[in-house]
This record gives sequence, structure tokens and C-alpha cells, in this order.
Amino acid sequence: MANFASDMTTHYDIEVKTVHDYNIFVGAEDSHVQVSVIHYDELAPIRHSRTLWGVYGVFLLDDDAEQLSYGSGKYDYSVGSIVCVSPSQIGGVPNDGSTFQRRGWALLFSPELFHGTNYEKQLLRMEFFHYHVNKALAITMQEQKDCETLLRILYGELAEAKRENVIRKLIELILAYCSSFFNRQY
Repeated sequence: MANFASDMTTHYDIEVKTVHDYNIFVGAEDSHVQVSVIHYDELAPIRHSRTLWGVYGVFLLDDDAEQLSYGSGKYDYSVGSIVCVSPSQIGGVPNDGSTFQRRGWALLFSPELFHGTNYEKQLLRMEFFHYHVNKALAITMQEQKDCETLLRILYGELAEAKRENVIRKLIELILAYCSSFFNRQY
């Protein structure tokens, strides 16, 4: 068992300890120290990588350009679905030097954003962030539009006002949507 754990921790290309680390990797601007909303359509192609995550990630993907690995298995996703990761997880595609144009949105946030709040325990119990879930959250076109609207609002809040309570509530709302998608699917 020790060999398996050791093997898992050594097979990643990059380590994303902070949202800033990921922003640097994909070429996105920092607008908040603990939260990032990225619209991939506005970025240059990115390099394939297996990533060790130190932050939470919610990815609303409009492409299926990669065969994602997740932990020791594969991750099943398609266009118009939501992929979720949490700290200490490893996923992605091994770096072979090639790049691809990601489409869609990403929300990344530090676990510190909710540290010491009542919401912190709820966040830890959200099943869609766990390894045993290896299938993306399936959503309808309308649900995708609703999630994009929330991400645009959050993006604007990060760029303009930076009201911490509003930022947290918007993330909680996005995660509430994810919970409802998960409950419907599973």
C-alpha cells in the first residue's frame, strides 16, 4: 500500500498550490488572491499536464479534447459538463509537450476562503469533489447558460468590487447548483 501512495504522489507534471499558480500556468490574470474565474476561450492554447491540486476547481467544459486521468483511473466527461477537483487530487493528461485549446470556464478557489466558516464543513462533504466520482456532472444547455451567467457575475465581482461576502455567496450558489446536478445524476 505504501508503494501505491508513493507512486500516486510522484506522477504529476505540475503542482497547483494556489490559484495564482494555475493562472500563471494557463496565462490568466490574477484578480483575487484566493479566487480565479477563467474564460478559456480568451486564452492561448495550454500545455497538457497531470496536476496535483492544492485548490478547489470547478470546470465548465465546452470541449472534450483530452482523455483525462483522475487518481489512478480515467475521468468520463463530455462537452457541456462540469468537472470538479479538490485539494490533494491528481488529474489531467501527462505532459507530452503538446498544447490544446481548452474551451469553457474554470472557477478555482483556495480552501482558505472558507476556513473557519460554517460552510467549510459543508464543502468537505460535497460528494462531487471526491475521487470515487469519476464521471463529470451532466447538465442541460439551460443549466450551462445559468452557470456561465453566475461565473460572469463572479468574474465581474473579482475585477471590480471584490466584496468578500458576495464572492463567497456566489461560489456557494455555484456549488449549490453542482450539488443539485450531482443529486439528480447519482
